[in-house]
Amino acid sequence: MKKSLRKIVKLLLAWLTFYSGFLNLYLYLRRKLSSLPDFTILMYHQVLDAESDSENHFLPGMVTLENTFDKQMRYLKKHSNVISLDALIGYLKDKENLPPRSIIITFDDGWRDNYLFAFPILKKYQLPATIFLSTDYIGTSKMFWFHVVNFILRAKVLTSRKMTDILNGLKQIRPEEKRAIVQSFPSSDVFVEKLKRIKPEIREKIITEMMKESNIHLTKIDNQRWMLDWEEIKKMGQSQIPFGSHAHSHRTLTHLNLAEIKKELIESKKAIEEKIKRPASYFAYPNGDYTSQIKKLVKEVGYLGACTVENTKKKQDEIDLYALPRIGIHEGMSKGVRGKFSKALFACQVAGLLIRRRGEYE
Repeated sequence: MKKSLRKIVKLLLAWLTFYSGFLNLYLYLRRKLSSLPDFTILMYHQVLDAESDSENHFLPGMVTLENTFDKQMRYLKKHSNVISLDALIGYLKDKENLPPRSIIITFDDGWRDNYLFAFPILKKYQLPATIFLSTDYIGTSKMFWFHVVNFILRAKVLTSRKMTDILNGLKQIRPEEKRAIVQSFPSSDVFVEKLKRIKPEIREKIITEMMKESNIHLTKIDNQRWMLDWEEIKKMGQSQIPFGSHAHSHRTLTHLNLAEIKKELIESKKAIEEKIKRPASYFAYPNGDYTSQIKKLVKEVGYLGACTVENTKKKQDEIDLYALPRIGIHEGMSKGVRGKFSKALFACQVAGLLIRRRGEYE
């Protein structure tokens, strides 16, 4: 009830903001009064058709439906200046004025559905986009750990009691971490966010035990290709879709030592450039996590810029090319009354208004 009321209030605020003309005024004043260049980078993950989405393999906070994506791109084509990430970096380096309402479209991970469903729509509206690849997964049937977790939760076999027993059996996990995980169970998006903060080796043990308790084996679900292959990537590259790195193994870099981080950065860049014969100039931090030392390594390896997740523009006096902020987009961020696309809600979200905290989803 509380969640439904909150959504109704958000939709009402979006409607009033958009149709009163206040949004246009806000965007105009932000551009004129801010000392920082005004742009918005959107971060997508998966674009699915209704049939694929109904299979419930995927985290809601990562999915935008094909029909919704089409409407979003149509809106951006009409009301914004969609520019490439390369063009953005050029404007920022040369300290030139950006086109008003500059939008940059990016995708993380390298999901096969980017080719099947997103790519035709981007071509339809002639919009540029950059896809960041986790190269160890390209052309394989390997699954990300969070994909496996979501599959387990969707099976609805595990109970909170069983989850508590699993955590109690692991001495390495701290009591506060244990409480946070149990409290978020079984809300898939929030549960995954909590697991992201756990050391990888402990998280792996938790997932192994979850699979045992659920009697789910990877061989039952790991029988199809979820990610792009290099032929699909080459075809997209021929239509001016550039590719950057999302690290080799998609591990959160802040969990690794410097040698491991450097290997992640170099291997992924090398793999992309060797396969598509084009430079992989940009990087996206897995989970958006980085440190000043990691940023330095990204630059040293040869990347021209890097994207994160949080809105770092609010926290600095100038734009950091190695910590470019992005707004994550998913289906719920433009879903209005009766599940239909809301132009007003999407416009407000893209403008950075009404954004939910990281890890929270409709």
